[in-house]
Amino acid sequence: MVVRLRWIQHPAKGFIRTIRVAAKGISFLALILLWAFAPALVLAQQGGAEPPLKNAGPYEIGVQMVRSDLAVGFAQVAVVVLDGATGQPVPDARVVLRTRHAESGDEGRANALNSPGTPARYQARLSLDSPGAWLVSVEVDSSLGKIALEIGSLEVPAPSRFSSGSIVFAGVFGVLILGGLYLWWSTRGLRRQR
Repeated sequence: MVVRLRWIQHPAKGFIRTIRVAAKGISFLALILLWAFAPALVLAQQGGAEPPLKNAGPYEIGVQMVRSDLAVGFAQVAVVVLDGATGQPVPDARVVLRTRHAESGDEGRANALNSPGTPARYQARLSLDSPGAWLVSVEVDSSLGKIALEIGSLEVPAPSRFSSGSIVFAGVFGVLILGGLYLWWSTRGLRRQR
C-alpha cells in the first residue's frame, strides 16, 4: 500500500508572506516618494557676510532681505546700522521696518532687534499676508537723528493649490488603500481554497 502525503500550507503562513511582501513594497515606495519630494536644502546666512552699506544721513545702513520659503508670506530682514562718521555700530537705535502692498495698500510694520553679540545687526521678521509686490522701507532713530529709507520691493508668490506634502500624503494614502485591498483579495482567495 502506498500512502501519498499531501503537503498542505497553513493559511496563516501565506497571509504572513503576503504582509511581508506588501510591507516591503510600501516601504520602497515611501522611500522613493521621500527622495523625489524632499524639500530643498535650506542654507543659513553666513555670519560674516554683511550687506552692502549705503550712506544715509548720519548713518551707513545696509539691508539684506532673505525670502523664507518655509512659510509663505514671511520674510527675514537684517539691517546693519553704523555711524556714518566713525563706522562704529549704533547699538541703541530704534529700527522699524514698514511694508505696504503695491496693489491693495495694506500696511504692516515690524520692529528690528539686535543682540549684544552683534550690536550693529538688527533683525526682523516681516509678515506679508497676500501675494504680490510689497514695498519695504526702514526707519532708524537714535541720538544721531531720525531717517527713513526706501529699501525696494519684495515679491510674494501666490501659494500653490497643492504642496509637495499633500501630494506625498495622497500617494501614501493610495498605497495603503491598495495594500489593504490586496490583503482582502488574497485572504478571500485563501478562504475559497479551504
